[in-house]
Amino acid sequence: MLHSYEPEKLLNRNVKRDFFRKLFLRSLISLAIAFTLYLATVTFLVFPVKVVSHAMKPNYEFDSTVYVSPRFSYASLAIGDVILIRHPYQKDKLFLSRIVGKAGDSIEIRNKKVLRNRQTLQLKTKVIHTDKRAALPTSISTRDRQKKAKVGAKQFYVLSDNRDEAFDSREMGAVPLEQVVGKVVF
Repeated sequence: MLHSYEPEKLLNRNVKRDFFRKLFLRSLISLAIAFTLYLATVTFLVFPVKVVSHAMKPNYEFDSTVYVSPRFSYASLAIGDVILIRHPYQKDKLFLSRIVGKAGDSIEIRNKKVLRNRQTLQLKTKVIHTDKRAALPTSISTRDRQKKAKVGAKQFYVLSDNRDEAFDSREMGAVPLEQVVGKVVF
């Protein structure tokens, strides 16, 4: 018997093939656009950073995520802003810290109180001291008492919110602008 010509089946097969080809191409284009937007967002707008220490507690909890903008200028960063900094001794390590002084400011710490230009620093965020002992003498540590330090040009004096369990400007000095990776935006 000769094969009968069935145009409906042939047409159905072609329509299905065209449909799936178009669906595949549209999906591929959508994925390419989404990936490009993701790269543009991470590169130019914001990128997520996991909080890996207790240094910024209670304002930023361990294992939470913050979003950092790499687009900033020295002038756009203000006292109280939280920034992501490259560690001065371990270049592959990053950490968060709060700006408490900028160029020209003098920073002094007396009995765990921060003085900026001889005025007690007032921030809207909470700061904690987990070590309940009295302020340590300077001969043991400069954590609780520090002589006046002048912040240089294009530098920041930074402190962590959990003042007793952190690495910040009390140990490493003022942070140059080149070490700042970005500003925490939320």
